Amino acid sequence: LRSDWGEVLRLLLMPKPGDGEDELEARRVFWATQDAAAALRVLPRRSSLERSLLEGLRDHGANNILTAITRLPRSLRSMYVHALQSWVWNHATSERLRRFGCERAVEGDLVLPLGADGAEPAADTSADAPIDASEAVDELAGGAPSGADANADAGPTALPEPHAVTAEEEASGTFSIDHVVLPLPGNKVVMPGNDMAAVYTSLLAQHGLAPDCFRHHVKEISMPGAYRRIVQRPADLTWEFFRYSDPTDPLAQTDLAALRNEPLPQGDATGSMRAVVLSFMLPSSTYATMLLRELTKQSTALTHQKELNLYQAPQLAAGQTTGRSEA
Repeated sequence: LRSDWGEVLRLLLMPKPGDGEDELEARRVFWATQDAAAALRVLPRRSSLERSLLEGLRDHGANNILTAITRLPRSLRSMYVHALQSWVWNHATSERLRRFGCERAVEGDLVLPLGADGAEPAADTSADAPIDASEAVDELAGGAPSGADANADAGPTALPEPHAVTAEEEASGTFSIDHVVLPLPGNKVVMPGNDMAAVYTSLLAQHGLAPDCFRHHVKEISMPGAYRRIVQRPADLTWEFFRYSDPTDPLAQTDLAALRNEPLPQGDATGSMRAVVLSFMLPSSTYATMLLRELTKQSTALTHQKELNLYQAPQLAAGQTTGRSEA
């Protein structure tokens, strides 16, 4: 988004945790010599991302970094920008709830009717192939790719137009918290009419970016944005308690088991361990891990989950009762 392609290359080719000796050696060769061909001779075949980048540098020259980056699958290239959009949205949502609570919509909030689709326009499904090299060079120079608008939406679906809550609507309780949406930052969304617009500006500034950064001269980085509800209620939520004896026993029927017409897990009525089995439906861009976090009030952080496993391991070995959930 800052068009700092040299920094992009550095981050993608810097040593990473878990690198093997051969991977580290290939990285060292490249940064010591700037010779992509020499690094490729050392790089193992399993390092597909690094291989694609180095092959691009070898074929187009060390100065054509953007062209080399286009050797990566488009879905992966887009993922880096989507990750930033999600980071901003997550932090903005936490701040919205901290400032205004989760009881109702307040003045300046953006709302959409329940059931309205605020998702991003559909992605271009034809575009996992690299961008044409000459097109990428044109974009790097600041021009739009031939026959295309660099700020056009990624697909045919138009974003809905949210309504900004007025002071009168807040006072009368016209809209509930279920109606409130926040924008996934992009060049087609509008910002809330309250303090939240400044929150977005501050969050982007932490990365050296301005709110208009998603209107980019490289088409695939020019993101329209989307709207996501800050509270989403699951549909068709059911649950049941389930006793079992072996921690490796299946608690729910997998898709493969269903295709094979295998019977549903029956459990063990006298089992020493107990689980709760949940079934529910969520819309896109809404995650089961967050639902489980809210139900259990347990962190979903990897470090916390590892601590839970370490805590339960001695209990399982001793055959003591423990809890488990499966969705």
